[in-house]
Amino acid sequence: MEEFFFRGLVQSRLAAAFRSETSGIVLMSLIFGLAHAPGFIFRQAGELEGLAPHPSPLDAVAYSVVILAISGITFGVIWARTKNLFTVMLIHAAGDLLPNFASFLQTWF
Repeated sequence: MEEFFFRGLVQSRLAAAFRSETSGIVLMSLIFGLAHAPGFIFRQAGELEGLAPHPSPLDAVAYSVVILAISGITFGVIWARTKNLFTVMLIHAAGDLLPNFASFLQTWF
């Protein structure tokens, strides 16, 4: 669902509005980072990412935007070049899954 919204809808419309694929990618990536900030604030996900035990909302937002905008740019470039949401979804899923795979195996097996 994220890929459809951020890449298929937001990035495509921003690129068309600014008549620039690069502008669409950069702006969408910032929005992508901001959209993930609540997870760092409310779920204290910042702790898991090496931030302070209880990061301030400003720290969490800054971290989310900087780190996740990099992912957003990567996903955005892949979408711009391939126009294949399935490819972007697979790469995003792998990026979410791989860092947590060992923990998953320990918990369930």
